[in-house]
Amino acid sequence: MRPITIAILVVIIMWGILTPLTVSQPNTTIVNNISIPLSITYIAKLINSTTVANKTITHIYNYTLNYQVTKVVGTTVYVNITGNFTNATLKLGNTVYIKKGQYEVNLLYQPLTIYYPFIIPNLIYNTSYGIITPNETTALTYKGKAYNIIAGNNYSVYNYSINLNNYEISASVLKDGIISQLENGSLRLSLVSFSDFYNITLNTSNNGDYMNFISKSYLYAVLNYSTLSNSLIPEGYLQINYPIVFNNDIIATQVTQIQLRSGQQLALPASLLGNSVNFVLYINELQKMPISFVLNVGTANITWNNNVYKLVGKTQVSTPAGTFTTYEYAHVLSQNQSEQLLYFSTNGTLVKEEVVEFINLSTPFPVFSLNFVGNTYLNPFETYHNVFNYSNTTLPFKVINPNFSLTISIVITIIIVAVLVILHKRE
Repeated sequence: MRPITIAILVVIIMWGILTPLTVSQPNTTIVNNISIPLSITYIAKLINSTTVANKTITHIYNYTLNYQVTKVVGTTVYVNITGNFTNATLKLGNTVYIKKGQYEVNLLYQPLTIYYPFIIPNLIYNTSYGIITPNETTALTYKGKAYNIIAGNNYSVYNYSINLNNYEISASVLKDGIISQLENGSLRLSLVSFSDFYNITLNTSNNGDYMNFISKSYLYAVLNYSTLSNSLIPEGYLQINYPIVFNNDIIATQVTQIQLRSGQQLALPASLLGNSVNFVLYINELQKMPISFVLNVGTANITWNNNVYKLVGKTQVSTPAGTFTTYEYAHVLSQNQSEQLLYFSTNGTLVKEEVVEFINLSTPFPVFSLNFVGNTYLNPFETYHNVFNYSNTTLPFKVINPNFSLTISIVITIIIVAVLVILHKRE
């Protein structure tokens, strides 16, 4: 039996372990509008600390920083930044934090930026997670909920430690998406006021071709090559679902690693920019993300995860979800060394992904595989039962009194001996 076949059989056996878990379908939110503040004002503090003769001297410079939205085109806002800092630049030493002037910010692709300190409320979660867009890669480590007093009013905020394109900051975020506090090394911003909210109406697409796909969740078994067994072995699951739909076919794809660990939550934290996150949101156009379907299956070429794949042909593929007639597509990763294969069912669902390497430039050898398990959604924050803590002490039978049991045993033994003696005398 081929190693890949053995691995798939193991995954099928593992799938039986999932049955005690709660399965459902996730919610998909269609965002029809985004409410943004047209004016935001901060107190900016620049903190300069120097040490002389074992004595630290700290100087704090206070400025006012204003953001004014001057124009909105789709999900792009044009922001004019002003302040009372000198030479039109907010800087400390050689470090320039921001300059006065007009800036262009894409709300979907730049969810956290100092040029407009705002994040779409739909992208705020009270957990640690990641956001990957064409412009930014962001890891948000959740630090908990707190309260900030702004202009005499008490607001609840979410606190995060943030790695933005390998740039470390900490931030507090209001529920409506405004950054209330931001700290980046020697720079500290504190929200003073905000006003004049503007409602952006999105041209949301209701394309039924892909809406039928994104209304479901997709669970895949993950298999990686093991040198010890010289085969693919199961290492858990990958869950893909689509929590948010924006305009012009831009969606948010949530990718979560799932692993069954005794007494632990199902989400297996992933590393993003060196930070631990429970899941990652990809925000982009359909063809530029690793998604679970394509709309033009069967054509000579498709675009998936921003790469072009060429049609190889039709083939049968077996997965834990069943056997499918699929279109096989290939993309070269390394010439004459490795390639990526995608198998889509005739309706466009991704049922298998495989990375193969070549031995002697001819024989393909699988080193990674995703296998479709089904349209099942597992709550990443559900806790898997503790298999090492058996708490049911109820016996499935009635306990007999040991003294009474001994008496019965002796009496029965005497009766049997007596019967045997009588039978022996008759002989």
